[in-house]
Amino acid sequence: MPYEEGWAVGREGNKRITSKSKHRKQSTAINKAKTIARKHQADVIIHRAYGTIRDRIGTD
Repeated sequence: MPYEEGWAVGREGNKRITSKSKHRKQSTAINKAKTIARKHQADVIIHRAYGTIRDRIGTD
């Protein structure tokens, strides 16, 4: 998800970001999200810079 001047990873329903840092590149945030999603058996939802959903990646 867009966060400040970069990207962050957050879990649905949580107000705080999940990833310990913000990422300069969206691709880095996506890779971190995939790792977290596999651990929690969840999907990754990728947002555009202005907040709408760009894509969804299932982990099954």
